[in-house]
Amino acid sequence: MLHTVTPCAMRALEQEFMKETGYPSLLLMEHAAQAVAQALLRHVPQGARVLFACGAGGNGGDGYAAARLWRQMGGGAVCCTAAPVETLLGDAKINASLCGRLGIPIVPAERGIPLGDAAAVVDALFGTGLSRDVEGICAEMIAQMNASGLPVVAVDIPSGVDGAAGRVRGCAVSARETVTFHRPKPGHFLSPGRELTGRLTVADIGIPPALDRAEGMDVLEDGDVLIPPRAADAHKGTCGHLLVVAGSRGMAGAAVLCTLGALRAGAGLVTAACVGDVFSALQAQAFCAMAAPVPEEDGALAAKAESRIESLLQGKQAAVAGPGLSQRSGVGEALRALIQSDVPKVLDADALNVMAAARLLPGRNTVVTPHPGEAGRLLETDAAQVLLDPVEAAKALAQKTGAVALLKGATTVIAGEEGVTLMPRGTCAMATGGSGDVLSGVVGALLCQGMAPYEAARAAALWHAQAGRRAEGALGTRQVTALDIAGCL
Repeated sequence: MLHTVTPCAMRALEQEFMKETGYPSLLLMEHAAQAVAQALLRHVPQGARVLFACGAGGNGGDGYAAARLWRQMGGGAVCCTAAPVETLLGDAKINASLCGRLGIPIVPAERGIPLGDAAAVVDALFGTGLSRDVEGICAEMIAQMNASGLPVVAVDIPSGVDGAAGRVRGCAVSARETVTFHRPKPGHFLSPGRELTGRLTVADIGIPPALDRAEGMDVLEDGDVLIPPRAADAHKGTCGHLLVVAGSRGMAGAAVLCTLGALRAGAGLVTAACVGDVFSALQAQAFCAMAAPVPEEDGALAAKAESRIESLLQGKQAAVAGPGLSQRSGVGEALRALIQSDVPKVLDADALNVMAAARLLPGRNTVVTPHPGEAGRLLETDAAQVLLDPVEAAKALAQKTGAVALLKGATTVIAGEEGVTLMPRGTCAMATGGSGDVLSGVVGALLCQGMAPYEAARAAALWHAQAGRRAEGALGTRQVTALDIAGCL
């Protein structure tokens, strides 16, 4: 499991480390440059000519230092600078001066990037703390780097990407590899920064982990083991009984997929509360589950189904509500008691729409699993605002609802009292109807087997993503359906 650090916290950590130990900043820059030079060897031969695009700050200083090391390793180097060398300060000025002493050309960017016969480009224009849109000569340099077709190695983060939120500030470099330092930054995992980062390498620059007191977010990796082993003497009664409230006329598939997700994720027993139009489909497609009819009106839950759902909830270890229920009148009243109960539960899709419309707050032990549009309705904003900073949106959802928020996306964000976790292991093959229904079933199954909401949400998100990638490997990116994801759990 990786652990991020925000750009602001990283700057504070470096300053504190140097103050406490006397470690020179120039040596931190040297370690960073060594990692960049080593990364270049993964893309070009040691003697190749490399262009180093250098900015005015510390990131540019890393670029000048890497150019010097690359020259000393026998390669050709040329620096293209966005700022006059005479305006540089501190460690950046020292390394630019050393480049000049070694005869490395330093060309002002106003003359255009001198790609010539370069085999690769090092992007050292802006670091992780960029807080304004890129424009002018730097924007032109980024456009030329992207148009070159050459492998680009980015220093710390692709220039133009916000290190905290992953959004693009005007324009951004598309890197083949990004070498970041000490710990990864959130922007490496949040789109579109995730796609622009390329291969991510986290390099040691000399700060001992024991001296690192900065907070951060967990980032899930495939090797993380989040689900405890099942006891050898387990039986269906000890593996939990889950209630699924899902489906309506025309949306039987949502109930089927949610139920299959729960069964595949190890729920001992699953009972699906469903209307008549869903009942037969569910019995045929998820025949390992039980189905219980509920009062209906116009093919959806009727208001008077509330008492029936309350009755079915008795003796259940957890519940899932929302997939495919529709927004017909009566659904909100039918779900009210379940939403406000303290039974461990997952609220998804139309249950979230009910919460937003009625301004209901859920009971304890709840996981909400919105996509950006649903999150926007709950936060009284829109999907575009949620996508600008999904971490802050997930944290706001958790604070507002008191639930664990699992905000679905290219990188899923899980937020709760325990902290924030990023899950970047999914694939665009999962962009298919019903994928979220399977996920809600997986979360519900883990809840009913005794996992706490935050841990269940993290484990389910990773497991679901791995199943999606396995389905993609078997079928191809465009051929995956939600049924395939459930089958690959």
